Amino acid sequence: MTGNDVSRDQNRDPQRASLELVRRYLADRRPDPAEGNDVLAFAYDELSRITLAGKHVRSSLVHASAGAVTSEATEATEAAEAAVAFGAAVDLLHGAFLLHDDLVDQDDLRRGEWSFHASLREATSNAHMGHSLALLAGDIALAGAMDLVTSPQVPQHMAIPATRIVVEAITESIEGELRDITHRIPQVRTSVAAVRTANAWKTTAYTFRAPMMLGAVAAGRDPRQMVPAAELLGFAYQATDDIAGFQGDATMGRVTMVTEMLADDPAGGVDGAVHRLAAQVRDAVRHAREALDREGLPADVVAGVGAVADLLVQRVDNAVEALGTADVSEGWESECRDDE
Repeated sequence: MTGNDVSRDQNRDPQRASLELVRRYLADRRPDPAEGNDVLAFAYDELSRITLAGKHVRSSLVHASAGAVTSEATEATEAAEAAVAFGAAVDLLHGAFLLHDDLVDQDDLRRGEWSFHASLREATSNAHMGHSLALLAGDIALAGAMDLVTSPQVPQHMAIPATRIVVEAITESIEGELRDITHRIPQVRTSVAAVRTANAWKTTAYTFRAPMMLGAVAAGRDPRQMVPAAELLGFAYQATDDIAGFQGDATMGRVTMVTEMLADDPAGGVDGAVHRLAAQVRDAVRHAREALDREGLPADVVAGVGAVADLLVQRVDNAVEALGTADVSEGWESECRDDE
């Protein structure tokens, strides 16, 4: 994709331009059919399928946080192209973590279809090969995210801070996942505070903080302005996911904010734990809006990020209502949970 192509797509639909950049990035790495390596080609196809599916919350946050950066001016064109690259980077980063998460959790399904390792296991009739390819394809996507934020369409003065932001997000997310996994070990003591810390590292870092900071970098603003709201929205996002997935998480022995609240106050039951956490979600969203207002951000940025905040409130309301009125099935859970 050339700079002119990116600019035209950015003017029409910046998020679509980011997704197209991801698609082309992975397609360019797919082996030539003449090589005869159909398994590797299929692996890239599956990585693309999983990465390009879903709601793309992260890339939408990049563009919402960048705001209106489109015009014919050179600086605005640079900002638009950088925002497209940053949006592609966070979506590819998400794809990497999906592959690794499904492998760790031994989940064979993702959005009602085969997860990557299961798909490659079936294609090769070899479970170890499927696991190995998932690990390495996830690593390719991690490296690809770094490649995109330092690509030629990103000016150097933006690439330097963007690289730092993405590196920190990757490091914290992996550390958070390590903490989350150890919480499943019986001899490890857990608490609501410990679970919140793991969630902040494994989810907030790359789902909210990095995308919102990258959007600010593209627009030429101080990325630190986005951090307070990002931290609050990240908590609300993960807490809502924990509510939506409570029954499945409990069945699988996963430790979440709901399970820990229930352990702290078993007399209150599931209903009490869920409603307490839902109230915290609504408070966090309200405080996030206040944080955005305090920073004096452009109106379109406040509105764009605020729209995501509105979705979080809607999600938690839907999840609480569904938990109280229906048996939790995989289909219901997928409606209430994120695009994961």
